[in-house]
Amino acid sequence: MSDSVRRRTGDADAKQLKKRRPRAPATALRVHDAALALAPDGTVFIALSQLVGSDELATVLERARSETGAVFVGVPLEERELSQFVIPRLQKASVEAAAWVLGVRRAGSRSARRRIRA
Repeated sequence: MSDSVRRRTGDADAKQLKKRRPRAPATALRVHDAALALAPDGTVFIALSQLVGSDELATVLERARSETGAVFVGVPLEERELSQFVIPRLQKASVEAAAWVLGVRRAGSRSARRRIRA
């Protein structure tokens, strides 16, 4: 018998499932008041709550179902996740991006100086 069948049928030998974060009751869910979200690919999302003029979750979800194209649905990260995984990588990425921009600008200004001297 497979592990998944054992878990579904309640077999005593079934392996323990990984503990998951307890879910908040549906009544605790709320629409965040942020108006925009920015994706790493440059896509900017506007909050549907802004478009429908409501912060009622059911109304916002109904509007999301009628949208064509991508819809962003997210949850906030925990402080530990931000400080351990996200912020250090964003800092490194921003330094690298700035270095590329500065390198291109410096290379461009050197070639401009050569043209002026010639």
